Amino acid sequence: MPTKAQLARWRDLDIPFDGFYDTIAKDEPVKKLEIRYVSFTEDKANFIITFNVTGTSLKKKVATMTMVALGDPFNSVSYNNLTINPDGSSNLKLNFPKRNNQNALFLPDNGFESNPTELLAFISCDGISSTVVSVPLTKAAKKEEKVESAKCFCSKAETGFSKTDWENLITLIRKQENPQLVPDMNYKTKPPTVMWIDTKTNEVLPANANGKAPTPNSIKHYIPQTKYDEKDDGVQIKNRLFYMDDADLNVKESQRNYSEFAKQMNYLFTQHEIKTCIQKIHFLSQIYVETQGLSKTYEDPLNTSPSGGEFYRGRGLLHLTHDYNYLAYYDDRNNTSYLKTYKENKKKIIYYTPKKHTRYQTIDEFYADPDNKDIAAKFWDDFIRIVKLVSTDLFFACDTAGWYWETYKINDIATDEDLSVARVSLKINNSPYEKFDSKHPRKGINSYDERVNFFNIIKKVFNEGCK
Repeated sequence: MPTKAQLARWRDLDIPFDGFYDTIAKDEPVKKLEIRYVSFTEDKANFIITFNVTGTSLKKKVATMTMVALGDPFNSVSYNNLTINPDGSSNLKLNFPKRNNQNALFLPDNGFESNPTELLAFISCDGISSTVVSVPLTKAAKKEEKVESAKCFCSKAETGFSKTDWENLITLIRKQENPQLVPDMNYKTKPPTVMWIDTKTNEVLPANANGKAPTPNSIKHYIPQTKYDEKDDGVQIKNRLFYMDDADLNVKESQRNYSEFAKQMNYLFTQHEIKTCIQKIHFLSQIYVETQGLSKTYEDPLNTSPSGGEFYRGRGLLHLTHDYNYLAYYDDRNNTSYLKTYKENKKKIIYYTPKKHTRYQTIDEFYADPDNKDIAAKFWDDFIRIVKLVSTDLFFACDTAGWYWETYKINDIATDEDLSVARVSLKINNSPYEKFDSKHPRKGINSYDERVNFFNIIKKVFNEGCK
């Protein structure tokens, strides 16, 4: 009995057939390929990884398994000519011989360039590929123990995180950020060329001499990658902090480390009473978006027109923005009232476009006014210095974020309730006084989907391994 797809092909080729077939033809079966990691074991001679593979409506049973070292997408191997059930479930065991009585899980002569501790794996057959699964290369008991002690961040939320905790936390977030398949590159050629997979044999092959497909049945081969694997200026990102290189705006080099980051973040949480697990999840998801994944502490390019001009762009972990917010922070930390003085005495300015308009002085204009020079002399240079430090000094980058969070009582809405991410985001990204509209929760919020995504990622990371 022909399928609907076959009938369509017959029509394209002008092949005559009885219209009766249109009434009985069925849809082409949907091909599926799924893989599940089962176990990692060993005997005296081998390390053994077991997978469960399920095929649906496949026309072939010869498959290729690709395994990639986590965090090193170019450290990978492929195993060809594996037999699977094309329309059912089967277990697949891969043996990796131990070499020279060593206990290293994988040695270069097993195909890897180094010895990874975790792999990403997927299988290809009949022109399709499965999703990617994680393969932990540790014994089960040790793995469970490690998860209990290192990954249950919620259990440590009220006591504080160590330097190692922060390193692990950011690593886990980056390894779930921006998952994608990227071209598998053959770095043995100069310049590097894309690898190909033959859809008939499922072999992964290098490009031909011209950099093209090596066989008529070849399609480009792709491997999994996350933010952790990506490179910035030729260097793998991994869990590096504030790696965007701008000496004038980003955190200074000496503070781009986890010892300093742990000290300042733990102080921030304590001083501003961000105590519970869910409060910290909300806070971290917001700063992660604002700082583009903890890559920089300044807004560039500008997504807004800051009050007072570009100098008052977003800075710090929560991107404090606008001249009045910077001056409010300065007043609070120095027990002064320069913002109040400005609000009570600012003058109107007339300007033409060519129509006549009026506006109030900006804070810069007010304190540059000769009438206010005596007041400005007391603090202005120090104020400008502090504004710059909000992005270049990690203490001020953290302190302004904690100050804003506490000042506008964001802890009160940083809950696990529905739409809590939208409520928090509105106060961070729009105005702390903007009324929340539950019917249009994303209204007035930039990068709303991104904020929800990182909240979910960080919540998952925090709760992983918790009982």
